[in-house]
Amino acid sequence: MVEAINEEFAISMVGFDDREEKEDLIPDLFKRCVTSSTYNSSTTTDRKYTQGPATLFDMVTYALSEKVIASQVVAKLQELGLTHYEEKLGEGAFGVVLKLRGESKKDVAFKLEKRPIPIANEDKELFGDALGLKLPSDQHLGTATGLLTYHEGKVHYIENYDPEMHSNHLLVGVFSKVVDGVPLGNRVRIAPLDSEAVKGYGKQLAEALHALHSNGYIHNDLHQWNILVKNTKEGKDPYRLKLLDFGLAQKVNPERVKNEWMSFAHLLTSIASKKKLSQSPKFSDLLYNPERGLLAGDLPYSGNEIVNHPFFV
Repeated sequence: MVEAINEEFAISMVGFDDREEKEDLIPDLFKRCVTSSTYNSSTTTDRKYTQGPATLFDMVTYALSEKVIASQVVAKLQELGLTHYEEKLGEGAFGVVLKLRGESKKDVAFKLEKRPIPIANEDKELFGDALGLKLPSDQHLGTATGLLTYHEGKVHYIENYDPEMHSNHLLVGVFSKVVDGVPLGNRVRIAPLDSEAVKGYGKQLAEALHALHSNGYIHNDLHQWNILVKNTKEGKDPYRLKLLDFGLAQKVNPERVKNEWMSFAHLLTSIASKKKLSQSPKFSDLLYNPERGLLAGDLPYSGNEIVNHPFFV
Protein backbone atom coordinates (compact mmCIF):
# COMPACT_ATOMS: atom_id res chain seq x y z
CA MET A 1 0.00 0.00 0.00
CA VAL A 2 1.23 3.37 -0.50
CA GLU A 3 1.42 5.98 2.14
CA ALA A 4 2.42 9.63 2.20
CA ILE A 5 5.85 9.81 0.60
CA ASN A 6 7.53 11.80 -2.14
CA GLU A 7 9.04 9.02 -4.20
CA GLU A 8 9.28 7.34 -7.59
CA PHE A 9 6.54 4.75 -7.79
CA ALA A 10 7.24 1.49 -9.60
CA ILE A 11 4.63 -1.05 -10.61
CA SER A 12 5.23 -4.65 -11.51
CA MET A 13 3.53 -7.98 -10.89
CA VAL A 14 4.53 -11.23 -9.27
CA GLY A 15 5.94 -13.60 -11.85
CA PHE A 16 6.19 -11.05 -14.67
CA ASP A 17 9.38 -9.32 -15.75
CA ASP A 18 8.02 -6.06 -17.16
CA ARG A 19 4.97 -3.91 -17.61
CA GLU A 20 4.45 -4.94 -21.22
CA GLU A 21 3.90 -8.59 -20.28
CA LYS A 22 1.30 -7.93 -17.62
CA GLU A 23 -0.59 -5.59 -19.92
CA ASP A 24 -1.52 -8.71 -21.88
CA LEU A 25 -3.89 -9.54 -19.01
CA ILE A 26 -5.90 -6.34 -19.52
CA PRO A 27 -9.16 -6.97 -21.37
CA ASP A 28 -9.05 -5.71 -24.99
CA LEU A 29 -12.00 -3.37 -24.54
CA PHE A 30 -10.42 -1.60 -21.60
CA LYS A 31 -6.97 -1.66 -23.25
CA ARG A 32 -8.34 0.33 -26.17
CA CYS A 33 -9.52 2.87 -23.65
CA VAL A 34 -6.36 3.15 -21.59
CA THR A 35 -3.96 3.14 -24.54
CA SER A 36 -5.52 6.26 -26.02
CA SER A 37 -3.40 9.40 -26.08
CA THR A 38 -4.59 10.43 -22.64
CA TYR A 39 -3.12 7.21 -21.16
CA ASN A 40 -0.01 6.95 -23.29
CA SER A 41 3.03 6.68 -21.01
CA SER A 42 4.83 9.50 -22.78
CA THR A 43 1.95 11.93 -22.34
CA THR A 44 1.12 10.70 -18.85
CA THR A 45 4.58 11.30 -17.44
CA ASP A 46 4.99 14.60 -19.32
CA ARG A 47 1.76 16.17 -18.09
CA LYS A 48 2.39 18.94 -15.61
CA TYR A 49 -0.09 19.99 -12.98
CA THR A 50 -0.13 23.68 -12.12
CA GLN A 51 -0.12 24.12 -8.36
CA GLY A 52 -3.00 26.15 -7.04
CA PRO A 53 -6.65 25.73 -6.05
CA ALA A 54 -7.87 22.30 -7.09
CA THR A 55 -10.89 20.16 -6.58
CA LEU A 56 -11.06 16.43 -6.11
CA PHE A 57 -12.27 16.10 -9.70
CA ASP A 58 -9.33 18.19 -10.94
CA MET A 59 -6.79 15.87 -9.37
CA VAL A 60 -8.48 12.63 -10.39
CA THR A 61 -8.83 13.90 -13.95
CA TYR A 62 -5.19 15.00 -13.93
CA ALA A 63 -4.06 11.49 -13.05
CA LEU A 64 -6.56 9.40 -15.03
CA SER A 65 -7.49 11.73 -17.90
CA GLU A 66 -10.19 9.34 -19.18
CA LYS A 67 -13.25 11.33 -18.20
CA VAL A 68 -15.65 8.38 -17.94
CA ILE A 69 -13.46 6.51 -15.47
CA ALA A 70 -12.41 9.68 -13.63
CA SER A 71 -16.01 10.70 -13.00
CA GLN A 72 -16.80 7.21 -11.67
CA VAL A 73 -13.79 7.37 -9.33
CA VAL A 74 -14.90 10.74 -7.98
CA ALA A 75 -18.46 9.45 -7.52
CA LYS A 76 -17.18 6.39 -5.64
CA LEU A 77 -14.95 8.54 -3.40
CA GLN A 78 -17.91 10.77 -2.60
CA GLU A 79 -20.03 7.70 -1.90
CA LEU A 80 -17.35 6.64 0.61
CA GLY A 81 -17.55 10.06 2.25
CA LEU A 82 -14.15 11.21 0.93
CA THR A 83 -15.27 14.53 -0.44
CA HIS A 84 -12.31 16.88 0.08
CA TYR A 85 -8.97 16.95 -1.70
CA GLU A 86 -6.34 18.27 0.74
CA GLU A 87 -3.02 18.05 -1.09
CA LYS A 88 -0.83 16.02 -3.41
CA LEU A 89 1.60 13.98 -1.29
CA GLY A 90 3.72 12.54 -4.05
CA GLU A 91 3.90 11.53 -7.68
CA GLY A 92 5.86 9.03 -9.72
CA ALA A 93 5.79 7.65 -13.23
CA PHE A 94 2.77 5.42 -12.61
CA GLY A 95 0.88 6.88 -9.66
CA VAL A 96 -0.20 10.00 -7.79
CA VAL A 97 -0.72 10.01 -4.00
CA LEU A 98 -3.43 12.32 -2.72
CA LYS A 99 -4.42 13.25 0.80
CA LEU A 100 -8.20 13.18 1.09
CA ARG A 101 -10.45 14.19 3.96
CA GLY A 102 -13.88 12.78 4.58
CA GLU A 103 -16.93 13.60 6.61
CA SER A 104 -15.28 12.04 9.67
CA LYS A 105 -12.48 14.65 9.39
CA LYS A 106 -9.89 11.88 9.20
CA ASP A 107 -7.24 12.11 6.50
CA VAL A 108 -6.72 9.23 4.08
CA ALA A 109 -3.86 8.60 1.66
CA PHE A 110 -5.05 7.49 -1.76
CA LYS A 111 -2.63 6.29 -4.43
CA LEU A 112 -4.32 6.69 -7.79
CA GLU A 113 -2.88 4.56 -10.57
CA LYS A 114 -2.30 6.53 -13.78
CA ARG A 115 -2.84 3.36 -15.77
CA PRO A 116 -4.86 0.57 -14.10
CA ILE A 117 -3.35 -2.92 -14.04
CA PRO A 118 -4.71 -6.31 -12.92
CA ILE A 119 -4.87 -6.75 -9.15
CA ALA A 120 -4.15 -10.48 -9.29
CA ASN A 121 -1.82 -12.84 -11.12
CA GLU A 122 -2.80 -15.95 -13.06
CA ASP A 123 -3.10 -17.86 -9.77
CA LYS A 124 -5.66 -15.28 -8.57
CA GLU A 125 -3.23 -13.98 -5.90
CA LEU A 126 -2.94 -10.29 -5.13
CA PHE A 127 0.29 -8.67 -6.28
CA GLY A 128 1.94 -5.27 -6.55
CA ASP A 129 0.38 -2.35 -4.69
CA ALA A 130 -2.78 -4.38 -4.08
CA LEU A 131 -0.67 -6.76 -1.99
CA GLY A 132 -0.87 -4.27 0.88
CA LEU A 133 -4.45 -5.40 1.49
CA LYS A 134 -3.32 -8.80 2.81
CA LEU A 135 -0.19 -7.86 4.79
CA PRO A 136 -0.06 -7.77 8.62
CA SER A 137 -0.63 -4.27 9.97
CA ASP A 138 1.62 -4.52 13.03
CA GLN A 139 5.00 -5.28 11.47
CA HIS A 140 6.18 -1.92 10.08
CA LEU A 141 4.65 -2.63 6.67
CA GLY A 142 2.68 -0.04 4.76
CA THR A 143 -0.64 -1.84 4.52
CA ALA A 144 -3.76 -0.94 2.55
CA THR A 145 -7.19 -0.35 4.04
CA GLY A 146 -9.07 -0.73 0.76
CA LEU A 147 -8.86 -0.75 -3.03
CA LEU A 148 -10.69 0.90 -5.90
CA THR A 149 -10.96 -1.39 -8.92
CA TYR A 150 -12.45 -1.29 -12.40
CA HIS A 151 -14.50 -4.18 -13.79
CA GLU A 152 -17.19 -4.50 -16.42
CA GLY A 153 -17.49 -0.75 -16.91
CA LYS A 154 -17.80 0.13 -13.22
CA VAL A 155 -15.54 1.29 -10.39
CA HIS A 156 -15.74 -0.87 -7.25
CA TYR A 157 -14.55 -0.53 -3.65
CA ILE A 158 -12.97 -3.62 -2.05
CA GLU A 159 -11.99 -4.13 1.58
CA ASN A 160 -11.80 -7.93 1.50
CA TYR A 161 -10.37 -9.64 -1.55
CA ASP A 162 -12.28 -12.64 -2.89
CA PRO A 163 -10.26 -14.42 -5.61
CA GLU A 164 -13.39 -15.82 -7.23
CA MET A 165 -15.11 -12.43 -7.42
CA HIS A 166 -12.26 -9.96 -7.86
CA SER A 167 -9.32 -11.61 -9.62
CA ASN A 168 -10.32 -10.15 -13.02
CA HIS A 169 -10.55 -6.58 -11.69
CA LEU A 170 -8.09 -3.84 -12.60
CA LEU A 171 -6.49 -1.78 -9.85
CA VAL A 172 -7.44 1.91 -9.92
CA GLY A 173 -6.32 3.08 -6.48
CA VAL A 174 -5.14 2.07 -3.02
CA PHE A 175 -6.29 3.54 0.31
CA SER A 176 -4.03 3.72 3.37
CA LYS A 177 -3.52 5.71 6.51
CA VAL A 178 -1.65 8.99 6.26
CA VAL A 179 1.69 8.64 8.02
CA ASP A 180 3.46 11.69 9.44
CA GLY A 181 6.97 11.12 8.20
CA VAL A 182 9.67 11.61 5.57
CA PRO A 183 11.61 9.22 3.34
CA LEU A 184 14.67 7.77 5.06
CA GLY A 185 16.71 9.22 2.19
CA ASN A 186 15.77 12.73 3.31
CA ARG A 187 17.13 12.02 6.77
CA VAL A 188 20.36 10.51 5.44
CA ARG A 189 20.84 13.38 3.00
CA ILE A 190 21.27 15.72 5.98
CA ALA A 191 23.97 13.55 7.56
CA PRO A 192 24.88 9.84 7.87
CA LEU A 193 23.11 8.18 10.78
CA ASP A 194 24.82 7.42 14.08
CA SER A 195 25.01 3.87 15.39
CA GLU A 196 21.88 4.20 17.57
CA ALA A 197 19.78 5.33 14.62
CA VAL A 198 21.13 2.54 12.42
CA LYS A 199 20.27 0.04 15.16
CA GLY A 200 16.77 1.49 15.62
CA TYR A 201 15.84 1.75 11.98
CA GLY A 202 17.67 -1.47 11.08
CA LYS A 203 15.79 -3.47 13.71
CA GLN A 204 12.38 -2.34 12.50
CA LEU A 205 13.30 -2.78 8.85
CA ALA A 206 14.53 -6.31 9.60
CA GLU A 207 11.22 -7.04 11.33
CA ALA A 208 9.30 -5.68 8.33
CA LEU A 209 11.26 -7.81 5.85
CA HIS A 210 10.98 -10.91 8.03
CA ALA A 211 7.19 -10.43 8.27
CA LEU A 212 6.93 -9.90 4.51
CA HIS A 213 8.99 -13.04 3.80
CA SER A 214 6.90 -15.00 6.28
CA ASN A 215 3.83 -14.00 4.27
CA GLY A 216 5.38 -15.42 1.11
CA TYR A 217 6.85 -12.36 -0.63
CA ILE A 218 10.07 -10.42 -1.04
CA HIS A 219 9.94 -6.65 -1.46
CA ASN A 220 12.39 -6.62 -4.38
CA ASP A 221 12.87 -2.84 -4.41
CA LEU A 222 14.57 -2.00 -1.14
CA HIS A 223 16.05 1.50 -0.97
CA GLN A 224 16.02 4.62 1.18
CA TRP A 225 13.08 6.20 -0.64
CA ASN A 226 10.71 3.28 -0.01
CA ILE A 227 11.11 3.64 3.75
CA LEU A 228 9.13 6.26 5.67
CA VAL A 229 10.46 7.43 9.06
CA LYS A 230 9.12 9.69 11.80
CA ASN A 231 9.64 13.42 11.47
CA THR A 232 11.08 13.70 14.99
CA LYS A 233 12.93 11.53 17.51
CA GLU A 234 10.43 12.31 20.26
CA GLY A 235 8.25 9.71 21.95
CA LYS A 236 8.64 6.08 22.94
CA ASP A 237 9.62 4.89 19.49
CA PRO A 238 11.99 7.48 17.99
CA TYR A 239 13.03 5.21 15.11
CA ARG A 240 9.59 4.15 13.89
CA LEU A 241 9.43 3.35 10.20
CA LYS A 242 7.18 1.91 7.51
CA LEU A 243 8.29 -0.11 4.51
CA LEU A 244 6.31 1.02 1.46
CA ASP A 245 5.67 0.31 -2.22
CA PHE A 246 5.17 -3.35 -3.07
CA GLY A 247 4.89 -2.77 -6.81
CA LEU A 248 7.86 -5.04 -7.59
CA ALA A 249 7.16 -7.70 -4.97
CA GLN A 250 7.78 -11.33 -5.92
CA LYS A 251 7.09 -14.69 -4.36
CA VAL A 252 9.77 -15.97 -2.02
CA ASN A 253 12.36 -18.58 -2.82
CA PRO A 254 15.65 -19.19 -0.97
CA GLU A 255 17.81 -17.30 -3.47
CA ARG A 256 15.52 -14.27 -3.54
CA VAL A 257 15.37 -14.12 0.25
CA LYS A 258 19.16 -14.35 0.47
CA ASN A 259 19.55 -11.54 -2.07
CA GLU A 260 17.03 -9.34 -0.25
CA TRP A 261 18.96 -9.68 3.02
CA MET A 262 22.10 -8.70 1.10
CA SER A 263 20.23 -5.61 -0.10
CA PHE A 264 19.29 -4.95 3.52
CA ALA A 265 22.97 -5.16 4.51
CA HIS A 266 24.01 -2.78 1.72
CA LEU A 267 21.27 -0.35 2.78
CA LEU A 268 22.60 -0.33 6.35
CA THR A 269 26.07 0.56 5.11
CA SER A 270 24.64 3.30 2.87
CA ILE A 271 22.84 5.13 5.71
CA ALA A 272 25.49 4.73 8.41
CA SER A 273 28.40 6.80 9.57
CA LYS A 274 31.10 4.40 8.43
CA LYS A 275 33.64 5.77 10.91
CA LYS A 276 31.43 4.90 13.89
CA LEU A 277 30.11 1.54 12.68
CA SER A 278 33.52 0.33 11.56
CA GLN A 279 34.37 0.19 15.26
CA SER A 280 31.41 -2.08 16.07
CA PRO A 281 32.33 -5.80 16.26
CA LYS A 282 28.63 -6.71 16.31
CA PHE A 283 27.95 -4.81 13.10
CA SER A 284 30.94 -6.45 11.46
CA ASP A 285 29.68 -9.85 12.56
CA LEU A 286 26.23 -9.21 11.09
CA LEU A 287 27.65 -8.30 7.69
CA TYR A 288 31.11 -9.83 7.39
CA ASN A 289 31.26 -12.96 9.53
CA PRO A 290 32.92 -15.46 7.14
CA GLU A 291 30.41 -18.17 8.02
CA ARG A 292 27.15 -16.31 8.75
CA GLY A 293 27.57 -12.69 7.62
CA LEU A 294 24.96 -11.30 5.23
CA LEU A 295 27.60 -10.15 2.75
CA ALA A 296 30.35 -12.71 3.27
CA GLY A 297 28.93 -15.84 4.91
CA ASP A 298 28.59 -19.23 3.27
CA LEU A 299 25.39 -19.78 5.30
CA PRO A 300 24.04 -16.29 6.13
CA TYR A 301 21.92 -15.61 9.20
CA SER A 302 18.20 -16.41 8.84
CA GLY A 303 15.53 -13.74 9.10
CA ASN A 304 14.75 -14.64 12.71
CA GLU A 305 18.46 -14.60 13.59
CA ILE A 306 18.86 -11.19 11.95
CA VAL A 307 15.94 -9.67 13.85
CA ASN A 308 17.45 -10.97 17.11
CA HIS A 309 21.09 -10.33 16.26
CA PRO A 310 23.18 -8.78 19.09
CA PHE A 311 23.76 -5.66 16.97
CA PHE A 312 20.07 -4.77 17.26
CA VAL A 313 19.68 -5.64 20.94
